[in-house]
Amino acid sequence: MGRHLNPDLRGGGRPLAKVVPAGSEKRRGGSPTDVIYFNPSIARAARAYSGLSHLQLGELARIASRTVFKLEKDGKITADSLEKIIDAYRRRGVEIVYDDEGRPTGLKFNLHQR
Repeated sequence: MGRHLNPDLRGGGRPLAKVVPAGSEKRRGGSPTDVIYFNPSIARAARAYSGLSHLQLGELARIASRTVFKLEKDGKITADSLEKIIDAYRRRGVEIVYDDEGRPTGLKFNLHQR
């Protein structure tokens, strides 16, 4: 069974996914502005289960709905925005499940929070 990733996606634990520095300068340890890859199908499934539209998830996570759309399309997102989205999912009873390497592998549902 997978484990949950350290909530601090910017560093300190195992990486969530490959980090691509925003801009030409290389960063050590990650930054909230680094672009990372998150599996789009897991993002789509989490939003679908939560019953939220792109706009509603954006409002709940306090990010632009376009960011949600891009995540679900190509999987690219900043660590800061992904943290906000994962927190919004969690508040709707949806948790991301991770493998031992910190990669997202599926979803876990808390029916009482929904």
